[in-house]
Amino acid sequence: MKNKLLYIDVCVLKIIAILMVVVAHYFRFFEPTSRLSGLKSVGFFGAALFAFLSGYLANINSEKVWGGEEWLFHKIGSVYLPYVITNLISMFIYKSWTVNPLKQILMGSNDGVLWYVPFIMVFYMLFFIVKINGWSLLFLPGVGTMIFVGLEIIGADSQWYTSIGALMFGLWADKLKDNKVKAIFQNATLLLICSVATIKFGNISLLKDVLTAIAGIGFCGMVFNIAMLIPNKEPQNCKRLLSIVSGSAYWTYLIHMKVGKVVGSATDLELIHFLGISVLIAIILNECYLLLKNQINQRGKNC
Repeated sequence: MKNKLLYIDVCVLKIIAILMVVVAHYFRFFEPTSRLSGLKSVGFFGAALFAFLSGYLANINSEKVWGGEEWLFHKIGSVYLPYVITNLISMFIYKSWTVNPLKQILMGSNDGVLWYVPFIMVFYMLFFIVKINGWSLLFLPGVGTMIFVGLEIIGADSQWYTSIGALMFGLWADKLKDNKVKAIFQNATLLLICSVATIKFGNISLLKDVLTAIAGIGFCGMVFNIAMLIPNKEPQNCKRLLSIVSGSAYWTYLIHMKVGKVVGSATDLELIHFLGISVLIAIILNECYLLLKNQINQRGKNC
């Protein structure tokens, strides 16, 4: 049995998480009257899984933080800069360049679904500060609790709660050495009970949001333990391909709403077309971005 998720596991889980979010957004924004519109709820768990992976990877790779600011700069370059580029493009798609352009560029406010990127960048900065100062990781759940309360006060949507809980769970998942099969059933039970309870107590805001967060933890715990049980090995000579696939999946998340707006305004938007066009454009953007990064790095070495 593996003692940690392999790179291929992380890539597959990242693709699953992003696919869940993209499919949810399709039924939420483009086909809200479809018989499958209930699938819009899976986006909450997709966001939770992505947050879990972010916390898990930050913790198991925490020794890289000691290399200085390079770790944080890498996160900015791989996560935040593509987001800023996407926001610049979307201002022209939405024709919204006159409405608080700085907020649109830095916070992605024009389509309202890319909240995760500034959310996770705040986490990366806090994690970096905690590690370089030698503080306890318990500082982060304390901050997470304060953010949870703040979001509760302003009445934020459920994806925030599932993501905060899953992110904190990811930080400690590597330390859980339970029987994996038993843990799968325990987390599946937790997911089921809390999901049902969320529906039953949906009119009690605080209780519903706490149950939503716990359900997200249950889902991530179940998926994590299933992945840990799969007896795979790190494929040789495929890291480059996996990196491209992973990067393209992230770009798919960034641009799918823009694709939906442009294509949906011209023709009926079928799910398969929505996904196919989004992935194709994402692959092109990912390759262009990697080429640009490589050229900048090469010039930096030559200076």
